Amino acid sequence: MSRRLARRVVAYGAVIGLTACSSSTPVAPLATGPWWKGVAEVDRRAHPGPGVTVKIPIGVGDDTFTPRVIRVDVGSEVTWTNQGASVHNILKAVTTQNFGQQFGIDTLNTAGTYNFTFASPGVYRYYCSLHGNEDSGMVGMILVGGTASP
Repeated sequence: MSRRLARRVVAYGAVIGLTACSSSTPVAPLATGPWWKGVAEVDRRAHPGPGVTVKIPIGVGDDTFTPRVIRVDVGSEVTWTNQGASVHNILKAVTTQNFGQQFGIDTLNTAGTYNFTFASPGVYRYYCSLHGNEDSGMVGMILVGGTASP
């Protein structure tokens, strides 16, 4: 077979293959909605009573927070620890949300920690802007008190 004929056969086969792959059957759209739907919620409420601070750890790995969704008591101190090799940050996902005090850290180096005490019930979303955005990638959520999941 000549080289020219071989190229035509390959081109013809590609056209047939592409045509065969196309379909008039509708394809289901990708799942949409908030990232936290379907993510397991970890409940770390201990109900310790007045004046007792519960310390809650969150692991910061390369491209993930562990756990991603956690429920804590009002007054709990959450500590994020960078267990990965990359530098991270922790920022509010909703910049206008009032966390009651300054929240977040611009640079969380390897083995570094960041602490924050949640003084009021609510839903607090956060993320790492170096490895995601407000709605995808490296994201997390703290549910404080009996607040319903969004």
